[in-house]
Amino acid sequence: SVRGHHGQLRENYHAKPQRRSMGSGLDLEACRKDGTLFPVEISLNTFQSGGDELVMAFLTDITQRKRAELELEQLNAELEQRVAERTRELKESQRLYSLIARNFPNGAINVFDANYDYVFVDGRGLRSQGLSTELLIGTNYLDRLDPELAAMVKSNLDPVFDGHDRAFQFQSGSQRFEMQCVGLRSISGEIHQILVVEHDITQIKQAEEDIRKFAGLMQYPIIPCNLCGSQDGLQRMQIKSLLDEWEKRSPGKRQTMARALSHVRPSHMVDAELFDFAKLALGEPGTKDDGL
Repeated sequence: SVRGHHGQLRENYHAKPQRRSMGSGLDLEACRKDGTLFPVEISLNTFQSGGDELVMAFLTDITQRKRAELELEQLNAELEQRVAERTRELKESQRLYSLIARNFPNGAINVFDANYDYVFVDGRGLRSQGLSTELLIGTNYLDRLDPELAAMVKSNLDPVFDGHDRAFQFQSGSQRFEMQCVGLRSISGEIHQILVVEHDITQIKQAEEDIRKFAGLMQYPIIPCNLCGSQDGLQRMQIKSLLDEWEKRSPGKRQTMARALSHVRPSHMVDAELFDFAKLALGEPGTKDDGL
């Protein structure tokens, strides 16, 4: 029985009395006169009185401590759940970003550090050249170019680390590339890495040259179309001017747009392989479909 076992414990304590806690590692409870139980902590000690050795027990009501421990456990459980949910969201976002980069047509999406070493790279253009992400990560981008071309490219990329977005084109062998570059600011606002979108525009330029030759043979006049912005970089510069003006009027708008890109969902890509649009159904008024 419990009482019988407790009697044995008392005898053991009297045999070797010492100051210690009672029931170490156990959840002890005391009973009030009304029969209700409450958690306690019991400390034992001995003292001499009239030549007799007596045992003294101190009972401490630890109800508040237990309640605080329970609340802390609940908070920790909620925090772990939030961390797990956030981790799943980040993994899904990372998977989506990787999928977008991997399927980038006729080029590659690159992230370079201050030494122009590859931090991230992917795109269909890599595989068409027999390259891979694993092969390039950690290597130097400029080392892949001849010295004269590398110097020209570096002169265009250097200002990006100072916060100046750049767009330029260059010829490498029989291929022509267009580069669009922006700095990746840290939380402190510093730029230690840059995003470079590299697009192979060889076929586009060849098509333009074929049109010019054909127009020349047919004696068709080629009229510059300034209104539609078809010249190299014209639309880009117009958009950049609009964004610069918007940033002046409402500081922080670019950062807001960048943050919005981190909340892209599969349905936003309008890709049936990423989202099952066929199963979409009209919901009740006021409802929200978290999948969209």
